Amino acid sequence: MATCRVPELDPDQVAQWQAGGGELIDLLARVREQLGGVAAFRTGPRPTVLVTDPDAVQHVLALHPGRYVKRSHRARLLIGDGVLAATGEA
Repeated sequence: MATCRVPELDPDQVAQWQAGGGELIDLLARVREQLGGVAAFRTGPRPTVLVTDPDAVQHVLALHPGRYVKRSHRARLLIGDGVLAATGEA
């Protein structure tokens, strides 16, 4: 299976966001604005991939959900308990 590289926000920008005490939504907006609909950022050792492009969202959530691990529970306060955070039977 081919893999493709996902653009990642510069760690210095993430550090600047953290130092400024910004809200998560601010970081997500920055990632989307600068890198597009499929992009990554790191707030820890592993990257978080933000998928906002409609075709990519359909690919991940509807067409191939078994291929991806959703860790949206970290953002549950922001996104609620809907389809973005649900896994398995939920």
